[in-house]
Amino acid sequence: MDRNIVDVQNIFHKMEPRNLKAAYKFYCHKDLEMAHSAEADAMATYEILKAQLDRYKGQEYTNQDGITSLPVQNNVKALHDFSFYTQNVDLVGSYRI
Repeated sequence: MDRNIVDVQNIFHKMEPRNLKAAYKFYCHKDLEMAHSAEADAMATYEILKAQLDRYKGQEYTNQDGITSLPVQNNVKALHDFSFYTQNVDLVGSYRI
């Protein structure tokens, strides 16, 4: 059979990139200059975190188990718990926490 498949998630990911440059534009409303230089990327990441703390202050999040919390707060442990996915330090799993 000759069928065409439309992947709407793929369209979304292509049209709305999920990278540091896009996050910086979304949260800080600025273009990231000198992207991929260590200093520029580190500063952009810091500014994004500050903007996330402001944007999501007091905003509830409900996880897939129906548990509601206020996870985005100026607290490293709370942010770790909310953003933590695996015990891997890198994406290929070479190092573990």
